[in-house]
Amino acid sequence: MNEIEFINAAASDELDIKKILRECELHSEDIRIEMLKHFILAKNNNSIIGMIGLEIYGDIGLLRSFCVSPQFRNYRIGKNLLDRFITYSRSIGIKEVFLLTTTAEKYFSNYGFKNIPRNIVPEQIKQTTEFRNICPDSAVCMKIEIYNQH
Repeated sequence: MNEIEFINAAASDELDIKKILRECELHSEDIRIEMLKHFILAKNNNSIIGMIGLEIYGDIGLLRSFCVSPQFRNYRIGKNLLDRFITYSRSIGIKEVFLLTTTAEKYFSNYGFKNIPRNIVPEQIKQTTEFRNICPDSAVCMKIEIYNQH
């Protein structure tokens, strides 16, 4: 494996982003070009091997599209992406980040995300496509307070 490069996504990455999301069995239908400036990519040999995205609503955010290609798992790429995501979120004034997961509750709890009832999520997060249409009601809702992270 060559060195991994972590970069912000560009509009030209849209098709490759949607491709890796499908490969990782995540939804891509609501990914829009204007969202991509808040996506961080992990690339190896100029190919996307992982990513994490942020949807911004004022000073709160929704973690989206976090994945690493199966053949690149267990190389700490996910940890690197999540660390960069937290640093980036803090740098642009995000105070809290919410997420929904059906498979990675334990993973996120190891990074300080706490389970919360879905019904106490701020309205602007509840109105996202992710909350309303994509993730099932059985998905676990989690939150992290960015401004308290060191």
